[in-house]
Amino acid sequence: MNVNEIFNHAMNSLTQPTKTANALAKKNLTLVDGAVAVALGALVTAVIAALATLFVVSWMSMFFATMPMMGWTAPVGAGVGIIAAIAVLIAVPIAMVIVWLILSFIVWIVASLLGGRGDFVKFASTWAFPMAAVFALAWIPLINWLAGLYALYLLYVFLQPTMKMNSNQAALTVIALFVIGLVVGSVFTITGSTTVPAR
Repeated sequence: MNVNEIFNHAMNSLTQPTKTANALAKKNLTLVDGAVAVALGALVTAVIAALATLFVVSWMSMFFATMPMMGWTAPVGAGVGIIAAIAVLIAVPIAMVIVWLILSFIVWIVASLLGGRGDFVKFASTWAFPMAAVFALAWIPLINWLAGLYALYLLYVFLQPTMKMNSNQAALTVIALFVIGLVVGSVFTITGSTTVPAR
């Protein structure tokens, strides 16, 4: 699958989710196809993050270079900025592929418990395309929140052909995952607030 096909499938996942989900479910996609789609989607956010990192580190090094006896920080800061930007460019797509695999596995387990009969590879590789689109939008404030909420609807749509679920089962799966997410988020929030030492 080439980059143009991946881009089209990812965009169609947002604009024509039902048609795209059914079409992708019929393809013999692999986890490699899914990983490439997710990595390319995440690369959009990675490029923005890398440029921001380069700008911030370079600006800080120039700021410090204006101070007495700190002129040496300008070239060092620029070098550090470039290294940091490259690290972000590499780390973000890898991290998003790992997140996609973990989330796909959790969704697959919950969907299977609620009556889904689909194969993990088919679900994960198909679900990768809407995830790629959501990851590509992750750098835009507010839009990233809206895309995250829309991803719940996309999950509902994509569960049906990939996990062989009816609409009620898919809806129940999405609701169960949402509740699990709220509980886990609450536990981490409560745990974090109780472990902060009092001042």
